[in-house]
Amino acid sequence: MNVPDKPVPAAVLPKITQGRSPAYPSIPLAKAVERLQTVIDAGVARNAYPPETFYKLWDIGPQSSGARATMAALNHFGLVDYDGRGDVRKVKVSDLGIKIALDKVPGSPERVQALQLAALTPAIHSDLYQRYQNMLPADVVLATYLTRDRGYNLSTVESLIDEYKDTLAFAGLDKPASKADSAVALPDDPPPPPQVKVGDFVQIEINGSFLLKEPKPVEEIREHEGEFWVFVKGEKAAVKMEQIVVQAAPPAAAKMPPMRELPNDSPHQNMPDVRMVGDRLIIVADVDLKGLRKLRKQLRMFESVLSMGDDEEPDQDDA
Repeated sequence: MNVPDKPVPAAVLPKITQGRSPAYPSIPLAKAVERLQTVIDAGVARNAYPPETFYKLWDIGPQSSGARATMAALNHFGLVDYDGRGDVRKVKVSDLGIKIALDKVPGSPERVQALQLAALTPAIHSDLYQRYQNMLPADVVLATYLTRDRGYNLSTVESLIDEYKDTLAFAGLDKPASKADSAVALPDDPPPPPQVKVGDFVQIEINGSFLLKEPKPVEEIREHEGEFWVFVKGEKAAVKMEQIVVQAAPPAAAKMPPMRELPNDSPHQNMPDVRMVGDRLIIVADVDLKGLRKLRKQLRMFESVLSMGDDEEPDQDDA
């Protein structure tokens, strides 16, 4: 007869502990922005302060885990930046946080983009959105991916999923029409194509004043660190595209009027063909002494027309 094993007292059993889950925001973005706004309204924005300054504004005990978790969440979303480590660490509101908190324009597209960028700044948020976009699967599918593939504990996945869904909804990323991809790619988007072209005649405008005596042509346009720079003829330094004002397009090349062919025995065959087109002279002539003398006579005729009323005496033709 087999005797069943006696139960092992609980005190004798080894204690089983789970590993620490990867980081994620402990509060959704809406709550983080609310905490951020409290800091901004208190005038604590541009400088770095000890974390305790923020905890006091939030009315959270500095020794509580909630204080550190809230601060970590704001950092996950990119709303605050850390300066230093350990006991000497200070915290200040980030540029992204200021863009969100100080933009009071109703329906501001800049604020919407900033919120979307903050929502996808946490690494796990970015991973989930790239994987599922705004078509989230069932919670059991998300939980399986988070525990099996990303190493999160079962005890944390439920709160992470809830936090992620709330954040997507607050940032407007849960709708098919949302532009999340553009928000995530904002820092890497190429600059818009330049409106100025090589060959355009331009002025350089700085502080409302033109620097060039007269417009000059553009010789080269380069892109450097996300900005377009323009090289103007005769100027040593490049100029930012926004400081360039197009004055005129490059002058079009004058087209030569059609020439009338004359027979070889024509008395006008060897006469120079001189035509005035606007303020240009177009000349076709035989390059020999006789042809040059005939050309000079015709040029004198045009000179007399152009200098009509001038006191200058015309030169005598060569014999």
